[in-house]
Amino acid sequence: MRLAALALVLLALPLDAWALEQGARVRVTLLAREAPQVTGFVLAIPADSLVVAAEPDSAREAIARLDIKKLEISRGMKSNAGRGATFGALLLGFTFGAIVMNGVAESEITDGGQILLTLGGAGIGALVGGGIGGLIGSASHREKWDDVQVKRK
Repeated sequence: MRLAALALVLLALPLDAWALEQGARVRVTLLAREAPQVTGFVLAIPADSLVVAAEPDSAREAIARLDIKKLEISRGMKSNAGRGATFGALLLGFTFGAIVMNGVAESEITDGGQILLTLGGAGIGALVGGGIGGLIGSASHREKWDDVQVKRK
């Protein structure tokens, strides 16, 4: 019971209460500037700005809070296996289903049998495609970003 209460309290906290700290990797979208986006590591969090070691050269950059349109914090690299599996399952499931449907369309199998064979082909295609897509997707990764509320004061 205590654990559930603690979880509810932690979920109720605003993201900015614990997310932004020194050393965190951030992506800052600016309102109006030549470079509309700055990515880097937080060096300091003064009251009126955010100091970031901006990529690619780790140049120290102070960004006024009023200039920040959107602030995101990195949650690390995530695998694309799920996306790949979903895409592969849909693509091969549809393809196998269409091939089987086309193959049995002019046969003497009853309509119910044709539907079952088509669904079976789609199911087998979805399993094969999901497996292949998951393997391919697991080889690539993307960075996951979460929004952080910016206090303007």
